[in-house]
Amino acid sequence: MHLFRTIKEWLHWGCEAEADFTLKRKILSVNVVALIGMLSFLAYIFFYWLSMNAALERLAGMTVLFFVLLAGVPWLNRGGHNVAARWLLVAALMGSQLSASLSVYGSFFNSYYYYILFAMGVPIVFPLRSWLLILAVFISNLGLFFLFRYSHFEPDPVLLELDSSTLELLSASYIFLSYLTLFFAVWFVELMAAGNERKLDKLSLTDALTNIPNRRYFEIALQQEIAKAQRNNSPLVLAILDIDFFKKVNDQYGHDVGDEVIKHIANHLRQVLRAGNTVARVGGEEFAVLLPEMNLQFAVEVAERMRQTIELNDYQMEDESLHLTISIGMVGVDVNESPENAYKLADDALYAAKRGGRNRVIALGE
Repeated sequence: MHLFRTIKEWLHWGCEAEADFTLKRKILSVNVVALIGMLSFLAYIFFYWLSMNAALERLAGMTVLFFVLLAGVPWLNRGGHNVAARWLLVAALMGSQLSASLSVYGSFFNSYYYYILFAMGVPIVFPLRSWLLILAVFISNLGLFFLFRYSHFEPDPVLLELDSSTLELLSASYIFLSYLTLFFAVWFVELMAAGNERKLDKLSLTDALTNIPNRRYFEIALQQEIAKAQRNNSPLVLAILDIDFFKKVNDQYGHDVGDEVIKHIANHLRQVLRAGNTVARVGGEEFAVLLPEMNLQFAVEVAERMRQTIELNDYQMEDESLHLTISIGMVGVDVNESPENAYKLADDALYAAKRGGRNRVIALGE
């Protein structure tokens, strides 16, 4: 588990320094392809040395060099040199195959199918805005494939000392492994990208200041809870609250203190509410709470606990404390009405609490 976590961190080197999510995905893709390339090189190095063939042993030494180059790709990304990392990746992959073809394999083996792999995989690591570079690398690899496929380059005679069954197996393996590598490269990139997308989706539903759900999340949750209450014929209560005289806090102490006050309120609301209840920040100093499977009378008791908790826990500053209160409006949700209607009724109850003197709970339909 620790090894997997380390590899995952290594694959994300350079991603955290970028604000552009598309570029982050490309950096991740480059690191993933570098890892897959390194694993492929290790497998070939191991096989070459086991073969006891002088030509393949010589090729193993060259492959070690390209393995080291691939290992440097994430380091370049980590240093913010993502363009250099991209080109080092391409140079290491193409260079390893070209040196193998020219020095050992010639046109004898199907190793040139790796050029098809490189041509098809280039859009994975280059941003689409670099389409001219993508096209150039694509054409270069296709050209090398056709050159070795249809021209005759003699292999190293020492290579042919291997028995015929080993030669046939090695030749067939290059076609199979080239496409298998492409499959795993695409799959791994998609797997890692899906994980990042889940994180982004979570961020899009979370309020950055308080780390509780935001309005978008709450609107989705409200629709889901209404549907659930309708299916189960169970009660549902919606409460909306905001901080009394919050504008005075901002005007007198500044917005930084105002932000800390909002976080202070959010933390105490979370402490009062039980699992299954939803609290979200839906506006500047406004919060909304969903209380499923709870009748209005009991929900009012919960709201009173929220109000009293805020009233009894002043926000502490260095040289003074701020006494805070909240007003709460709530309504038993009619599951046959729209979510917008429930929200409007709870909002009306909140304004009634404000007009009634603040620091109180008003429930419609009591």
